[in-house]
Amino acid sequence: MRDQGTKLDRIIELEALYARILSDASLTIEQVRTMCRTVERPIDCRNKWRKATPTMTTKANGVPYGEFVAKGWTDALLREHGYIE
Repeated sequence: MRDQGTKLDRIIELEALYARILSDASLTIEQVRTMCRTVERPIDCRNKWRKATPTMTTKANGVPYGEFVAKGWTDALLREHGYIE
C-alpha cells in the first residue's frame, strides 16, 4: 500500500509540474529541462528525506501536531504531557 501512496504523490507532483510549464510562457527550454530533471528520480526518494509527523494521542482531542508546534510546543513537551506517543 505504501508504494501506491508514493506513486500517487509522484503523479500529483508531475501534474503540478506539467501545469506550471504550460502556464508560464516565459520559461526557456533549458528551464523546462531543469525542472523535468528534478522529478527524474526514483519514486521513493521523495519521502526519504521528509520528516515524519508524530502520532497524536487522544488527549490532543483532534488538534493537529502543527497547531501545537505553532504555539511553541516542542516534541519533548508534547511527549511529556502525553500529547504524542
